[in-house]
Amino acid sequence: MRRLRAATLIALAVFALVALLHAAGLLERLELLALDARYATGLGRKPARSDIVIAWIDQESMDYLDRLDVPFPWPRSVYAQAMAYVLGGGARAVVYDVLFDQRGNAEDDREFGAALQQAHGDVLAMKFMASRRGARNADENARLARRGAAVDGELPQRSPEPGVVLPIPELEAGADWLGFVNIRPDADKVYRRYDLLRLCAPPGADAPLAYPSLALAGALAAQRADGVKRAADGAIGLRGTSGRVAAGADARMLLNFRGPEFTFEHVKFVNILQSINRVEQGQAPLYPAERFRDKVVFVGINAEGYEDVHPTPLSRVFPGVELHATALDNLLSGDALVAPAGDLPLAAAAVATATAAVFLLPGVTAPLLTLLSLLLLAVAATLVCWT
Repeated sequence: MRRLRAATLIALAVFALVALLHAAGLLERLELLALDARYATGLGRKPARSDIVIAWIDQESMDYLDRLDVPFPWPRSVYAQAMAYVLGGGARAVVYDVLFDQRGNAEDDREFGAALQQAHGDVLAMKFMASRRGARNADENARLARRGAAVDGELPQRSPEPGVVLPIPELEAGADWLGFVNIRPDADKVYRRYDLLRLCAPPGADAPLAYPSLALAGALAAQRADGVKRAADGAIGLRGTSGRVAAGADARMLLNFRGPEFTFEHVKFVNILQSINRVEQGQAPLYPAERFRDKVVFVGINAEGYEDVHPTPLSRVFPGVELHATALDNLLSGDALVAPAGDLPLAAAAVATATAAVFLLPGVTAPLLTLLSLLLLAVAATLVCWT
């Protein structure tokens, strides 16, 4: 009887400790460690989709145009030519992880704007800003209001963003979709999650409107969908499609990484430009336009002085554009990770099982071996439970 009382007290004390860790947020940190271990082991990892390509604006691309007396930032006509080439080869979408919020040469801006107007499947970047209230002026606020995404179902449970930066009007008017590029880390400053939708209330709007992330906008453009659907459990899909991806009440998705940086198929932006020139000269291109058929092409920067990298469980220098590509991969594949539910009941069951083992088994060796086996089983289950 004395042993039973001692075991009961120990079980209650351990469960109380687990409850306190949960309330203090420390249990979440332990869960993140388990998640990171799953990422590191590659358990259940799938290869990157072959229909997602990243066109890098790298140092070689910048140096190539610089030798032609075209320093960075480039005239917008450069982007227009590259977009026409890959879309002409049958690409499903071109997604720019580049913020075109400043005017350049007026003629080049008009050329790029006209190309966007004529193209189908183009996405430009926008960015939410805490330092602003709405957009820059009344015209931009009106354009922001028109860019809200249609959502079937409840809007995400989150506070509206205070301000925003949009592409210049000449470009915004022709873009099929705008997608925000903001990415928010977890409490430990590591990037594992991705916001699919955020809210913003343009001045004069009756209620907050929903805006898609760059990855979600890329999916909308590639699938030619006209809006988003949200299920009661928060899962997000595209109108007119059956697929959906798990997300929380705040439309935040847990990324299922495909690998470390540069896992996705990548090409050099400069080689696209050279391919265009070679075709015009009657020569074989470095990248035949057909190489991009049925693909979603992200355009991102990875050059000295323009680094956009973030710490993730798989790399301390994970490019931002590959976070967007990972999110798009998860969206199209419908396999974002889902955190284990019922952590406190599971903890209670673990405590009860461990206590029973100590109480029921004789001696010291048998309980010790049983507890060690249970610990190994718990570690394995923790790795697998992030489904």
